Amino acid sequence: MRFLIFQSEKWNALLKYDPEISAAAKQLRAFGDRWVEELGRAYFALEEDRSYLPNIVRKLVEEAESEAEGEATRAKREAAERWASRFARTARGEVCTEASLGILRTAESRGYVLSIDNTRIITATKGRRGAYYLYSNDDIEQFGKNI
Repeated sequence: MRFLIFQSEKWNALLKYDPEISAAAKQLRAFGDRWVEELGRAYFALEEDRSYLPNIVRKLVEEAESEAEGEATRAKREAAERWASRFARTARGEVCTEASLGILRTAESRGYVLSIDNTRIITATKGRRGAYYLYSNDDIEQFGKNI
């Protein structure tokens, strides 16, 4: 335990006073403090050999970017799934077709606000243009011709 406290104190001093370590940490800090801690662990594991520092930083940046991309992709996929499940069925009980979902996505991207009530009626509104009430895939496809 005492060794870990010493290493932690030493690492904090290096971060504060050593320009090379500080610059390396700055590259990783954008990904979160966890990655700066990983830098410290790797640096001490390699017996503080500075010749490894560029490779450690490069590898950790690659790992952090890969992790961030994976999280972003997962978050986008989950959001798309939640969005699609929200419009899974129409008020008439039909499964929303891919074409209908595409129209609704397009409408949203063009500024329409989509809402769905407890009877599954989809309402599309935009500014003062009034509201479109969509009960079925046919209604959605007709609406798609007007957006």
